[in-house]
Parts: sequence; structure tokens; C-alpha cells
Amino acid sequence: MKLVTNVLLLTSLLLGSNSVAQDLDVGHISSSTSDLSVVGTGSIYISGNVTITSTGIYKNDGAVEIKGNISNDKASMAPGAGTTSLTGTLSQTIEGAQPFSFYDVTINNTSSGASNIVLSKPIVITHSAAFTDGVINAGANTVSFANSAICAAVTSASYVNGLVEKVGNQAFTFPVGDGTKARTASISPPSSNTDVFTCKYFYTDAFTSGDTYDAGINRITNKEYWEINRTVGTSTPIVTLSYDTNYTGTIATLADLRIANLIGTLWSNRGGSGSGTLAIGTVTAGTASSTWGRYTLASSTTNNPLPIELLRFDATYNATKNGVDLSWATGTEKNSDHFIVERSLNSINWVGVLQQKAAGNSISLLQYEAFDGTPFRGTVFYRLKETDFNLEFAYSAVQSVSKNRDESTMNITPNPVTHTAAINFKADITGDFQVAMSNTLGQLVQLKTMALLRGENKIELDMEQLIPGNYFIKIYSVNSSKIKIQKIIKSN
Repeated sequence: MKLVTNVLLLTSLLLGSNSVAQDLDVGHISSSTSDLSVVGTGSIYISGNVTITSTGIYKNDGAVEIKGNISNDKASMAPGAGTTSLTGTLSQTIEGAQPFSFYDVTINNTSSGASNIVLSKPIVITHSAAFTDGVINAGANTVSFANSAICAAVTSASYVNGLVEKVGNQAFTFPVGDGTKARTASISPPSSNTDVFTCKYFYTDAFTSGDTYDAGINRITNKEYWEINRTVGTSTPIVTLSYDTNYTGTIATLADLRIANLIGTLWSNRGGSGSGTLAIGTVTAGTASSTWGRYTLASSTTNNPLPIELLRFDATYNATKNGVDLSWATGTEKNSDHFIVERSLNSINWVGVLQQKAAGNSISLLQYEAFDGTPFRGTVFYRLKETDFNLEFAYSAVQSVSKNRDESTMNITPNPVTHTAAINFKADITGDFQVAMSNTLGQLVQLKTMALLRGENKIELDMEQLIPGNYFIKIYSVNSSKIKIQKIIKSN
């Protein structure tokens, strides 16, 4: 069933009643006006898709619930003063030739995954947005809040994975995250109602080689950062960042927490201190910055090492001793109890083979060494598990070790990648290989089997639909133990 509205002079289609439609077309009939107006206490429930043509008029002053996709071709649409609820149980797409405007919108999509609402076109929120359930995957598009619009609520399971824009002179909390977590940032009121600020969150290390620290900054987290920019105006509001030790790293002293922003290659000290518990809270900068860009959490002392700084973890086959030499190094440790070296034959099922006491607390370079003499054939995998006194733990990257000489090589370009990458794989045997891609949680996101020839092979890797983040590419022979693993970064 498809409901095509044909209401002359934009009269009331609904007034205090409910209407159900599988699909709804607005402006579909070209020979006459076919508009939709929901007024007063009127409400409409749409179990399918909504399509608005370039000549149609869609106005919601009541309540509209949509479970399907939205396609809008109407320029300068007036959203009305009602509430639109996106309540799909499958992923919903907002698309069309023109941006779609909401007055009040509630995000309550209960589908699984991290792309519950997918934007193929920007959306505009003119009054308020409440994030209850479901992630907006913005991609290359923007979620824009107009002047006086607010973010009414954000939950850990509902936010925007992508760029959020705010217009106006109100204090504002950006409902941002990265597809697996909500990590909000806020600004104090800008000075002009025409000022425009944008914010996007990245769950990755912001520090690059050559960066330095300002006076009062001892270190920054190597886990995350926010890209906050002023695109219109001259005001300098104060920035507030959220922290959560599940993502930020260990925090021991709130008073030593700071905000740092990157100016050139210098992480500038914006001051501040933490407010909340040692597990979760916010840090508000003590001073504003006239230079915008990367912002992250920092510490003025060694009391907040944030994550343990694991500099390296290596596993190398020792032919003389017929075993594996293991070594690792840390730059800082805070409440670090012990390390466990775990071993696997398939990189899926792991068992601890060695345990070594950690330093506990250190700000110096520490080197660790161990040896695994467990007999093996083919390829084995190792990872390092660091456990704190409070039993929290973290893993290193996986290292593979092979007894047999392996002359195969793998190179991925470009890396980071936005859409499509090319794997240049040199195989030292001819046969069937599997190409597997997994995320940082070890979950398989792509798998394909192909016949490769000995020598150079080129494999295309489509990553356009994946959320930004780190992934691991594993290529291995079906009939032997030969394997290669390499990290690839998906960017917007």
C-alpha cells in the first residue's frame, strides 16, 4: 500500500487522529497540489518510506513517526513545529536532492550495528534533538543545529558518528562519538548568533612525531581527540571535554587533568581540572583558544598516565633455541600489576603461556624479555595482556611467528583509506588464499577466498561502507601456515 496525499491549499490532513501508511509520497501528483500538513494534536504513523518531491510541501506541527527511509527533493522545506520520531527496527537512510529539516527529532532506532541512521544528505535540526537509541552515521554529511536549537539528550547508545555543526550564541553539547561510544564535547556561549562551530570525534592517537608539550602539560592521552573548529565568526568560547576511563585511560588525580589543543606542533595548555569521579566526568578548560582544531585530554603531572604507554611488543622465532623470543617496552606505567603473554594457533582461541610482574608505577623506559619454548609447527600468534591492580586489562597488537621461511609480502595503499584500497600481495606459493578483515574487537567484517598466483597479486578492498577506525587485514593460505597481517585505517 502506498498513501499519496492530495490535500488542496495545505489543509489539515490529520487532526487528533492516527493514520497508518506503508509508504508516503508528498507532491507525487503533478497535475495538482498534493501536500501534507499535520496540525494540532494530529499524528501520523508511517511504517514505510517517506518521499517528498521538489513541488511537494511537507509540514509537521503535530507528531510523525517514521520507520522507513526519507527522501527529500524539496528545497528550503519548512519543518513546522512538531516532533518527528525515527523508530526503525532496520537501518534508515535520509537521502534525496535536498537536506531534510526537523523541528524536534527523536532518534530511537533499535536496529543492531552502528549505522542505524545513514545520511546520504545533510540534515538540519531547528529546535531540539533527543538521542535515545541508535547512531547517526553521517559519513561525508553534516548534522546541523540551527540558532537556538539544542541537543536535549544523549545516551551512550545514541549519538552522531560524524560532523556536527552548531549555529548561534548558545552553549552547546555536541552529541558526537565514533560508532562504538558516545564521547561528547561542549562549548560555552559564542558571542554572536551567526557564529558557527563544528565538532567531530576520533578514537585514535592525536600525537604525531615532532609534536611537543606546552608548559604545564606532562602528557596527553594516546586514545582519542576531538576536532573542534570555528567556521564563521570571531568568538572564543571555552571548551569542555568528557572523559571515561574505559576509553580515555587511567585517571588518578582529577585536579591534574587538563585540556590541550594542538597549535602547529605544540600541544598548548588550556588549563582546567576534572569534575566527576575517577571513572567518568568532564574537564572544562581554564582559558579559551583563538586557534581551533585538535583538542584532547592531558595531565599536568605523572599522576594521570592515562593509558599505559606500551612502546612495542615483539615476537621472533629463535632457530638456535627452537622457540620464540618475546620482548616489550613501556614508557609509563600506572598501577600496572602484571603482564601475560598469550598464544594462539588460529588468532581466535588464546591461552596464557607466560606471566611477568610489572613495575606498578613508572615514568621511565622499561624493557621486558621472555622466552616461549613450546614446540610448534607452521605459524603461531602472540599478544600481550597488561592487567592493573584493579583487574582492568588491555591487549597489544597481535604478532605472528612462523618456523618456515616466508617470502610473501603485503602492502596496502592508500592507508589511511576513504573508499577503496589496493592490496599488493606477493605470494611465494600458488594456491587458494583467504582475505579476512576484522575490527579492533576481533569481529570479522569481510571475508573472501580467491586463487592467487606465485608472485605479484593485486586485490581491491572496498571500505566505503565501513565506519571510520582501525581494521586488520589478514591474508593466509588455505593449505599452509603462511599468513600476513597488516593494520589499515578507515577515514572519512
